[in-house]
Amino acid sequence: MNLAGGTEKMVSLISNGLSKDNNVYILSIYSGSNPFFKINNNIVLYEIYNQKKSLIFNFFNIAKFVRNFVCNNDIDVFIDVDTTLSLFSLIGLIGLNVKHISWEHFNYNVFRANKKRLLARRLASRYCDYVITLTEKDKNMWLENEDCKANICCINNPIPYKKMEDDNFIYDVNSKTVLSIGRFVEQKGFDLLIEAWSLIHNRVPDWNLKIIGSGKDQKLLVDLISKYNLSDSVLIIPPTKDIESHYKSASIYCMSSRFEGLPMVLLEATFYKIPIISFDCDTGPSEIIDHNINGLLCEPLNVKELAENLYLLMSNKNLRKDFSDKSSSIISKFSLDLILEQWNKIIES
Repeated sequence: MNLAGGTEKMVSLISNGLSKDNNVYILSIYSGSNPFFKINNNIVLYEIYNQKKSLIFNFFNIAKFVRNFVCNNDIDVFIDVDTTLSLFSLIGLIGLNVKHISWEHFNYNVFRANKKRLLARRLASRYCDYVITLTEKDKNMWLENEDCKANICCINNPIPYKKMEDDNFIYDVNSKTVLSIGRFVEQKGFDLLIEAWSLIHNRVPDWNLKIIGSGKDQKLLVDLISKYNLSDSVLIIPPTKDIESHYKSASIYCMSSRFEGLPMVLLEATFYKIPIISFDCDTGPSEIIDHNINGLLCEPLNVKELAENLYLLMSNKNLRKDFSDKSSSIISKFSLDLILEQWNKIIES
């Protein structure tokens, strides 16, 4: 919970919403006592370890802690915030009268070669009460590939805001900023975005690209910016809690991920009525972006197409304004109240 990722943000958002009618506890294996995102005061935070530990060597200790935690706190519903955590909780919850939910944050095709995740998904699909996916496409992949005894349900991530704090906010069609946010890891494809930018930046010299995040691939990205002589137009900015100001000052949002679950950043960009360009990767972008309505979808990993679509939108103010105006039609599908209603229905079933 101490990290600034999309999963952590979603856990804080859903936990805060559920805490209005339920007693909510958040149990982290480690790094959970100082959450990056706001957690309501009535939510109780626990962590098993105060530093990173080997999950293999501590497997049975973690499972035992889960069992004692559930018994000592009279837990009725236990939610794994990643299917791999079911490896611990399924052992820890044996024989207990607890509703067990496994919440998948990746799409089914991700990490299929990972034996630990493969086993966890197989066990979750058979022995948990529910498996929650983020998209209908992912739900169907579970049903097609697993011998599911669990109820497989799709609950989208919500847009993390109910209303604009600034009622006078208007999308700035005249802004010359392209925004992209995420962890600096291979999955997020910022290397592909920088390569795409290198193909068009000379045609739009008054535009800039802001990439907000941190991670193990930061040096790689900095080196790419230097290689393509982009330091005057590409900015790398560390994670910030004031992400709102960056959305408000952006004219285009671009996502270059190789794969996703249901990308929080696209939901946030939609809320701020920013036109979006994204690879049509598995899964999520096509459920948020209606092609040529509120944004543009590109063939996955096609850097040239990404570059040309960026240039198309950067050079056409009227198209940006049209996409922005049509974002409102997408927002209601991902409203926080609707998503919390779906969660409460499963919890109370």
